[in-house]
Amino acid sequence: MACTQDRAGHAWAGGTLASAYGEGLKVFVVMLAGFVTLVGVFVAVFAFQGREVRVYGQAVLAAVRVPPAVPVACSRVAPGVRVPAQVAECRVRTSGGRAEVDLRLDGGRSFLLRR
Repeated sequence: MACTQDRAGHAWAGGTLASAYGEGLKVFVVMLAGFVTLVGVFVAVFAFQGREVRVYGQAVLAAVRVPPAVPVACSRVAPGVRVPAQVAECRVRTSGGRAEVDLRLDGGRSFLLRR
C-alpha cells in the first residue's frame, strides 16, 4: 500500500485524511456526543423538577381561601398535597393583598408564584 502525505507533511497509508486520523476522530466524536447527552439530561431533569414544583405551588395557591396576615407554612394551608422531594421550604404570604407562594429548593433555587 502506498504512503501518501498531506500539505502539512503528515503521512498516512490509505485514501482519506479521516482514515489517517480515524481513531482520534472517533474518540473526539464519542466524547462530544457524551457531553451533549449529559447536558441534555441535566436540562430535562431541571425542567421536570421545575414543573413538579410549579404544580405543587399552584395546588397550594388553589387551597388558599384568604391571604394570611403572616407567612404560613404550605403544609398548613394544603395538608393533603404531597411536597416534592427537592422543596426545602415553602411559605404562603401576602403581598399587596394577594397571596404568594415562596418555594425554596435544595441547591439554592427558588420559585415565587402569585395569584
